[in-house]
Parts: sequence; structure tokens; C-alpha cells
Amino acid sequence: LAQGSCNCAPMASAIVEDVKRSLPGWSLARDSPKQKKKQGWECPAPTVEDWEDYKKWKEEQDRKEELPAAPQIFLADTQLLFYRDPDVDLPWVHRIKCELPRRVGRLSGELPVKASYVGFGTDDNPEYYDVFKRAIATIGVVLCRQIHHPPNRFEIAHLEQSDLILVGGGDRKRLWETLGTDLGGNAVAEHIKWRYLQGAVVVAVGAAMSLLGEKSWYSIGEDKHIIPFTGWKIFPHIVAPEQEGFDLEDLVEQLGGAGVVILGIHQGSGMIFNKDGLVEPVRGMMQEYRWDWRDEKVKQALLLGPPRSTGLICPLYAAMKRGEGEAEDDDESADVWSYALTQEEECEEDTLFEHFDIHSSWLTIQGREEVEKCKRDGNEAFKVGKADIAGLKYEQARVLLKTNARRWTDLDKEAQEKLNALDAAKKVRLPSERRLADVDQRLGQKTDYRASSVTIPLLLNICACHLLAHEQDIERRQQTSNKNLVADSCGTPIQAAALAESTMVEVRDNLVVAFRAANEALLLSGGCSAKAWYRRGCVFEKMRDPRNAVRDFEEALLRSPGDK
Repeated sequence: LAQGSCNCAPMASAIVEDVKRSLPGWSLARDSPKQKKKQGWECPAPTVEDWEDYKKWKEEQDRKEELPAAPQIFLADTQLLFYRDPDVDLPWVHRIKCELPRRVGRLSGELPVKASYVGFGTDDNPEYYDVFKRAIATIGVVLCRQIHHPPNRFEIAHLEQSDLILVGGGDRKRLWETLGTDLGGNAVAEHIKWRYLQGAVVVAVGAAMSLLGEKSWYSIGEDKHIIPFTGWKIFPHIVAPEQEGFDLEDLVEQLGGAGVVILGIHQGSGMIFNKDGLVEPVRGMMQEYRWDWRDEKVKQALLLGPPRSTGLICPLYAAMKRGEGEAEDDDESADVWSYALTQEEECEEDTLFEHFDIHSSWLTIQGREEVEKCKRDGNEAFKVGKADIAGLKYEQARVLLKTNARRWTDLDKEAQEKLNALDAAKKVRLPSERRLADVDQRLGQKTDYRASSVTIPLLLNICACHLLAHEQDIERRQQTSNKNLVADSCGTPIQAAALAESTMVEVRDNLVVAFRAANEALLLSGGCSAKAWYRRGCVFEKMRDPRNAVRDFEEALLRSPGDK
């Protein structure tokens, strides 16, 4: 046994040593000195296999350079960040959220998205950074930071971890001085390009769009002479905004003529350079300016995005023609009809639209009467000046509204018939029919029973109620402070019993509740309610924010100019 154990000991030590060497993080002492790096004349001659491996590696590298590493988004201005797509009824900025890189691994769901804003062209103006924060907050990105010039180490560290980078426009010469690479290495530009190659989404706005291309420029003098400089070369052409008084066709010749391609983006529009190498116009057309060496002049072309549902409507139209007797091949007709949705898919699509549509909820006649009764009680309390009672009535009406609201398909047949009868035109002849017509007129129209139509005025009343409560709180504090001052001046001691008496009440910030109610009313109305703009302006005024208050008042006057 002793001899067997001695024989097994070297084997066990060898196994332990192998295990140690295979574990990550272990560093064992070297048994021999580190080998020196061989010189070129000492290396063996390359073989045919090495040459084939090199060609495969070169092809893979060229393939990677042809396709973009991540989507590039070009915006002529910041309008698209706040644009709401009417086809899907969602803010367009959600498209940026869909293009963000997706992490994999054990901590993929716990790492938040980080965003960086580079505004060197506007001398780090914080107002443009606030616009960027407000836009990306709608898609849930809150960890954002502005990169100043020159950046500190904390800003560089945040930029190295950012998944979304927006480069703002401004003065072109200032962009060349701060983000150009002609004068040597630029730390911020190199970090942005490195993050792009790692999969981060780069958004360029205005004059910064040309930085991503092959060339950019800035103007000098009154004649606006063009001084070109090298761009970041992550986009194969030049992208520039279409501006009044500036012709991009002349710019092609000034930047070199042959080989220069400029894509012009109009105001309020944009462009996406997708990962598959395709260019996608956004909310409008783009103009392409290309030098034609045969005619020695600039030729223009319009780039239009494909209309929605083109892949479905065109085949169905062709199938309809074939079904009328014009089809020559039944197999082709079957292939065309395969694009159509089945009845179950159509029902599921309608259900999803109805579920996510904020205007798809309806109230019955009895449910609307209950809500209106609570609302009238709140209005009476508000007129008397009892803001607390009015707020309770309005909240009760809101709870009743949420309880009684139903989707149209969930309403019973009788309720649907009653609501449809409100829009049906009737000829009044007999006195009994006139009485029924008067009752129907008091009930209103069918659209008055949408939950959103009832919610908007209720939210506006809630906003006004909490504004009144805020004013009453200020008056109450002033009266209390005046009584204390009078008591101190007269020298009368405050009784301990009065201090001991206290009431526990729920503390609510009235301005916050009023602000949320006004914002929700604006969202439901699609920004078309002048009263909602006015109410939010009043809230900004109480918050001592005159700039936003004036802006909201101007929006209200645009929608109802005759209202004083």
C-alpha cells in the first residue's frame, strides 16, 4: 500500500498542477526565462497555407468595413425627436430605442443604457442638452451626461460606456477645431468612433452630420469660401442639411467634383444608415447630388422611403386582378395570396390596436351620468372655494370613469345600439318624436361617450382645483406667520395645549398633481387643447418658471386666438 501511494503521489501532484494552470487568474512562476521576440530574418518563410489564411482574414476584414458596425442616424434638426408617428401612434424616438445595442450575458438585464451628448459646436450650451434629455427620457434613458470641451476623466469614462451618443450641430468651424482629426488626434472623436465600432448608436444633428462622412467643411469670409477638412469616415458619403441660401449642387464642385456624393436632408426630416448597408429616409425625401463625369455636371436624384404596407397591398391588388380572370398561373396566385392575413390574425391585430389605443374606451349612458354627477358636485364645491372637497369629488369621478370604461367589443349589444342611435339622423314629425329628439339632444353625440372625451375636462378641473389648493395653502401659511408675529410682539406666550393639538393629514404637493394632470390632458388631446396648454402654463407660473409658462401661453393662443 505504501508503495502504491508513493506511485500515485506524482500523478496527483501533476493533476493538481494542471488544474491550477487551467484556472483563470492564476499566475505561476516561470521555470525558464521568457523567450525574446524573434527578428524578421529569424522567422520561417511563409508557406502557401499562411497566404491562404491571410487572404481569408483580409476578406473578413473587408466585409466588416463594407457594412456599418451599428446604425447611424442623421437628423436635420431636433424636430424628429419629438415627432409622433400617426401610423403607429407612438413617438418616433422609439425607433432609436429599437436600434440600441442589446447586451448578452448574466448581467445583461441589470446594466442600464447610458447616453452622452456632445455639443461642442454650440459652445456646450446647456439648453440643447436639456432638449436631448427631455427627448430620450420618453424611451426610459435617464443616465445621460454632457461631454464638455475639454472633457474631464469622468466624462471620458461615461463616454466609453455609452450606448447612445448624440453629436450636436452649430458652428462648423468650431466643430472642426474641437472634433476634427486633421490637426492630430482628438480624444473625444476617437472615443466616439471606438464606441461606434463596438455597437453604439451615433446620432448626428445639423452641421454635425457631415462629420461622420468622408469630408466636411466650414465657410470663411463674406463670399462664404469653402474650406474642406477630413471627416470621421464612418459613412461613405457626405450628409448635409438643406438650407435656404445655400446650394448643395455648387458644394459638390467646391469639394472636388468627381467622386463626391452629397445627400441633402430637408428640415424636419432625417436618414438612417442601417446595419445592412441600406439608407432609409425618415419623414420625407432626400436629395442626392452626384458628379457625372460624362456630362461634367452635377446630377440630382430623389430618394423616397417605401410607403407603408407596400409589400402587402401590391400583391393583393395583383391577386384581385388575377381573380377577375386575368391570372395566367394558379401557382403564382396562390403565392400572392399567401401575403394576406388570415381571419384570426386580422382579429388579433384589431384587438391589439384596440387594447393600446387610448381613445378606444367607451362609457355607457348610465356610466357617463354617474361620472358627470360627481363632476358637477366637484364644480359646485370649487365655485364656493372648497378645494379639498372639490378634489375628492373629482378623484371619485375619475375612479368611476376608470371602472365604467369598456372597450367597444366588451360593450353589450344594447349599449352599442344606444350609442349608435345618437349619431343616426331622424326626421321629426310628431310631437312624441320631438320629445324623444329633445332627450337625444340632451344626451349628446356618440363621440361624447369616449372615455378620453370625458377624461380631458376632468383632468383640467383637477389641475385647476389643485392650483386653488396651492393658493389657499400659501394664504394659510401667511395668516399663521402673521399671528405668530403679533403674539411675539405683544409678549403673550403660546399655550402648550395649542402646540400639542395636531392632526395627521396626507401631504400632497398640489403643484406636482396639477402638473401631471395638465400633461396627461395634453397627451390625450394630442396637444390640440388650448385649455390644457393654458393650465400647464399656470402651473409653470406658480413654479416660478416664466420661460416655460410664456411658451405654453403662446401655444394656447395659437389654438384659440380669440380667447381672452
